Amino acid sequence: MKRKIYIAGKVTEENQTACWNKFKTTQYRLSSLGFDPVNPMEVIFDWEMPWDEAMPLCLRALKSCDGILMLPDHTTSPGAKLEMAKAEELGIPVYHKLEDL
Repeated sequence: MKRKIYIAGKVTEENQTACWNKFKTTQYRLSSLGFDPVNPMEVIFDWEMPWDEAMPLCLRALKSCDGILMLPDHTTSPGAKLEMAKAEELGIPVYHKLEDL
């Protein structure tokens, strides 16, 4: 069974196209390595959804994962920091590089 990996990174205040590309590229890379990626951009799929409505959906998706991959820009993202804290609370392994998976 493929390990399910949640992708966490900055979304708020990002350029929409660049943000979609960043997450989609990571999703493809994870898939090519044999993982089942969970792309939060696809969990929400509504660029206009308010943060306080989007985060509970993302955190719910994270709970079903075997790991979380933190994109480099996660340090400037309150949402990604919250996702990482939730993963740690749930005992879900946190990874900072694809090579660590």
